[in-house]
Amino acid sequence: MVELAGPLLLSVLMGSQYTMMALGLTMTYAITRVPNFAHAEFVTVGGYAAVAFVNVLGGGLIESLLGGFLAGAIVAMLSDELVFKPLFRRGATPLHLLVASIGVGLVIRYVLSIVVASYDFLVVKSRINKEILFSIGTAPFTNLHAWVLPTTFAVVIALHALFTQTRMGKAMRAMASNFDLARVAGIRTAQVRRWTWFLAGGLAGVGGAFWVVNVPCSRRRAGVSCCGYSPHRFSEGSSRSGARLWAASSSGSRRTWGSAPSTTRSASPSRTAR
Repeated sequence: MVELAGPLLLSVLMGSQYTMMALGLTMTYAITRVPNFAHAEFVTVGGYAAVAFVNVLGGGLIESLLGGFLAGAIVAMLSDELVFKPLFRRGATPLHLLVASIGVGLVIRYVLSIVVASYDFLVVKSRINKEILFSIGTAPFTNLHAWVLPTTFAVVIALHALFTQTRMGKAMRAMASNFDLARVAGIRTAQVRRWTWFLAGGLAGVGGAFWVVNVPCSRRRAGVSCCGYSPHRFSEGSSRSGARLWAASSSGSRRTWGSAPSTTRSASPSRTAR
């Protein structure tokens, strides 16, 4: 059993990090009907913001998580306001929104690359280091485990409380179930949509903030170990698994929110956000 401790701890850590990143992806698809392939870029933006708060401003873990949340949330809201919402108002189908999300992701990725490269900040790693708290056999339990696992559980519990105990959460569930009926019932769909993208982008940013602490040293360039986080390395890897993430989130949204919408229903011209 001790031999399984290492793979188990690693699986739990990585699974918790991916859960944090994927929660927002499920929310945006279920509530706003956007199959968002730019979600990985929200994670990347949050990671860079977290590194900036630690490496440049001298902040700690709390500051990096807050910075990652706000950066991811702002970029997500801007993406919706400038791209997805106008397309939605024009009756765009899920396929149109999917293609648009790929374009949004490319724009964010390369604009971010230009900005951080100009400050020689392209490949970075957070100065917050992993420290071994104790070991199970040869498997280390680090401070990153102690941060990520409780945070993920707390976020999941908070989202459950949001969806079941608050008016905003119930409005989100109503929009996920039937957008037209929710709008006719007087739900302020535009406000609900903004909060959905705010939370989705923020959670992605928190996932990125944890990820930059866990960046491995996997490559060597000119004989020098390369440890770091870059837009291309993370976003391209995420894009390769984007279809699987979207399929998983779609499946999860069917179980959590109800059946997924058909293309015909999503393309209805009457679906105009208030």
